Amino acid sequence: MKNIFIGNSLFIPKTRVIKQEGREIKIRNKESELLFLLCKKYPNHISREEIEKQIWTQTYVTDNTLTQTISNLRNGLNDKKHEIIITIPKKGYCLNIEPKFIDDEKIKIENLNSDFKKNSTLKNIPFLKMDLLLHIY
Repeated sequence: MKNIFIGNSLFIPKTRVIKQEGREIKIRNKESELLFLLCKKYPNHISREEIEKQIWTQTYVTDNTLTQTISNLRNGLNDKKHEIIITIPKKGYCLNIEPKFIDDEKIKIENLNSDFKKNSTLKNIPFLKMDLLLHIY
């Protein structure tokens, strides 16, 4: 399953985690399913009825359940001003930021490259520094 960048947040559907500005937020299963659905439907809106049908299959859902799930999701995304997930009155919800789907492997490789660059200076490898000095003289 692909990970998704939404603005400055990284959503990892497989583990139901949102990473943002050094913090990691674990979201509930239904919140994760809803966020993934909103990402798939971007830039289109999705009605409350469609959300209920796809997320809460064969289960009765109150208006409050969906409203609370959206609220929890906005909190997880640090979306206090409702700029990421917008409510379209009488229509439903949609993402206001284009989600960017990225392979899990690509993120691991980029993190590995970043870690390697941080840790591969001569000052962090004293034996290599000494070896270079011996070869110079």
